[in-house]
Amino acid sequence: MKFLPIFSIVAGLLLSLIPGAHAHWGDQVYPIIELTDSDLARIDLQDGDIGDWEEIIGAPTLTALDFDLIRGQYDPSSFNSRLWLGWHDASNRLYVAMEQVDDFYVNEYDRNGFADATFITTLHDGSIRLSVDGDHSGGTYTYASSDFDTDEEWAFSTDQEAQGYAVIGEVFDSGTHIGTTATEILSQNGLEAVFEDWFVQPPYAAGGGGSQGEQPSVAVTEFYVTPFDRLIWNSLEESVISDLFPGKTIGLSIRFADMDEPLIMESIYSLPGSGSRSAFTANGFADFVLVGTDGSIPQDTAVESGTWARIKASFR
Repeated sequence: MKFLPIFSIVAGLLLSLIPGAHAHWGDQVYPIIELTDSDLARIDLQDGDIGDWEEIIGAPTLTALDFDLIRGQYDPSSFNSRLWLGWHDASNRLYVAMEQVDDFYVNEYDRNGFADATFITTLHDGSIRLSVDGDHSGGTYTYASSDFDTDEEWAFSTDQEAQGYAVIGEVFDSGTHIGTTATEILSQNGLEAVFEDWFVQPPYAAGGGGSQGEQPSVAVTEFYVTPFDRLIWNSLEESVISDLFPGKTIGLSIRFADMDEPLIMESIYSLPGSGSRSAFTANGFADFVLVGTDGSIPQDTAVESGTWARIKASFR
């Protein structure tokens, strides 16, 4: 298994002193393990099971205890979650698997509802909002509609500097749903004539998931997305994919909720926490460092010595 040597090596690197770059927010840096081609051949994004992730990576990258609760209280008998994060060098993709154990799993995801102006992805169990700043540059990535003359201009400016992906692994009419803030604006404001969503389709994004059991239910969402340094929703040619490599620090914001009744949030989990100011700007994202296949991080990586002291030490 790869898990033991990787985390043994990475834990040793906590003692390193390396000069470098500015961090987004908070007092921790979290690792993301590199996935090889053979690893990806063993991961099935459609099986609704995290056994393959446990076998390849080991312990989860994050648990519910790593998140701030901005509503509700932590009660593992009511709701609990684990997340695995990985990255792939050749494709510049981020991979995510999330398992949620939920005493009341509300599955009312009608695919036609995504175009409804009142639809919010994270108001559904089994969903996750993953915002990504692939070049760690920060900056505004979501805007108020009042800042623009038309909804098309609003969508054009949204998700350029960072991308706010919204994913549901199990949709009521089967399959999965992956959207972004930009696609939500386009689809929910009747802009079918200009709508394009190539960046949430293979080879840039794909996923799956499923659930089993009742009270509690185990829901799994698995997917990959591609971070962009610059995303132009109607122009692949003008868009710039983020280059991912060992030692690179990227910014992530992760949020999900527990819904015990339709549209009623029992609890909301957020990383970084509510004080991060990450709702509209990537300046408040949490820091994640890309770890190589052997658990190493290049000595010339742009990670400051203070950052190493903050890298998450609970390698389970």
